[in-house]
Amino acid sequence: MNLTGNRPPGLLPARSQYMAMDITRLRQFVDVPIRNSSFTWNYIMTNGTLAAQRFLTAATQLCPEHVEALSRELWLRLWSKGVEIHTNEAFLDIAKRIGMKTELVEELCVRSKSDEIKRRLKETTQEAVDLGAFGLPCMEVTPPTTGKPQLFFGSDRLELLAHVMGFPWKGPQPHLRGKL
Repeated sequence: MNLTGNRPPGLLPARSQYMAMDITRLRQFVDVPIRNSSFTWNYIMTNGTLAAQRFLTAATQLCPEHVEALSRELWLRLWSKGVEIHTNEAFLDIAKRIGMKTELVEELCVRSKSDEIKRRLKETTQEAVDLGAFGLPCMEVTPPTTGKPQLFFGSDRLELLAHVMGFPWKGPQPHLRGKL
């Protein structure tokens, strides 16, 4: 956020109130167990997610096959369970849930504090900013029809992203789709 001058949505009072209501609707729509708790917002403002980002950066280098599962578990831990995600104990707990070996997690914890990982995360962040990213989720895709990369911001843009890529959009719960 510092690189782009962006501010967290929770710092804007009207946006903060809207997000509380919108998260409830989103939870029902996508059937994802999102908790709208003051813990999560306070945690993000107090602790941030830098330690988790560094942990994932280390995992990207050392064990890329685990990055998706680690990312999901970190997200669920913070947004569904309302539990911290910045300590080695949290990383060990998450990794056990996905079947990683303790030794590998300990190595990731050490590496996540290294200058190499800090530098790589800064580079990756700068690459995203250079593409036009100003927040998350942000996705760059290259449609086969144009061959030119396009940037999409927000999970509410998945339908548009699918359209641009030429994929059918069935929504988050296609089995519940009504007929209009």
